[in-house]
Parts: sequence; structure tokens; C-alpha cells
Amino acid sequence: MGKLESLSLKIIHTWLILKYTYGLTFIILGIDKFFNFIAPWEQYVSTYMLTHVPVSAPIFIMGIGTLEIFLGILILAQWTRTGAYFILLWLLTFAVNLFAMRAHYDIALGSIVIAVGAFTLARLTTVKNGLLKNMMLEKQKPTPQQQQQQQTPQAI
Repeated sequence: MGKLESLSLKIIHTWLILKYTYGLTFIILGIDKFFNFIAPWEQYVSTYMLTHVPVSAPIFIMGIGTLEIFLGILILAQWTRTGAYFILLWLLTFAVNLFAMRAHYDIALGSIVIAVGAFTLARLTTVKNGLLKNMMLEKQKPTPQQQQQQQTPQAI
């Protein structure tokens, strides 16, 4: 195995780790919005936000949970890059919400860091797709032996 193939495999393995970490985590967090085992999620929604949505806080949180489950499924399915960019936007929105509350700065900063990881997953998805495409093209190229056979005139 060449150095380029080895590097490609490391990138793909890293991508897989991020893909399954983000996909499964968002599905779990989304499900928990219905049960509040991990956290009492309502405390992370600003009163400003609640005054601008036409539903109660618990219903709003369940809607967020549904969104997170959907985003986790996008990540795990064939739409990893799209899901990662939406997670990036969602996490930055969540961080702005927490900063607006003037509370939970630690969670807001953590959300920004996780958003950077989602951006990394989206970019790595593009890199991985390019690597796989190049690897497929390389496999389709004829070997030097096959090229020589093609160039050798055949007797009739």
C-alpha cells in the first residue's frame, strides 16, 4: 500500500468516526428532548425565543428534538455533508440563544466547538468523496502490462 492510499484510508477512517459520532449523538439528544434524562432542556431556551414561537416550551423542545433526530439521520444516511452543515447552523443558533440569555456560557462555547467539528465533518465528506472518486479512476486505469498488450499489433 502506497503512502497516498494509507493517507486516504486514515482520512476515511477519521470521517467515519465523525459521521457516526455526530449522527448517533444527535439522534440520542433528539430523543432525549422528549424525556429529559440527559438535561432539563427547557432551561436552555430564552424567554425571548419563547415569546416568538406559537407553542409552549415543552412542545418547542420536542420540535427541536424532532429536528435533531432528522439531522442525525441525515448524517448517517447519504446526506452527511448537508446534515453536517445544518448541524453547524443549528449549534451556532443555539449558542446565540444562550448568549442572549446571558447564561450557560460554558455550554454556548462548547456548542461553538462542536459546530466547528460539524464543519470539519462537512469538509471531510467532500475530501473523502474526492478520494474515493480518484481511487475508482485509478483502478480503472490499465496497468503497464495491459497498455503494452494494447499497443502490440496482433497477428491476423
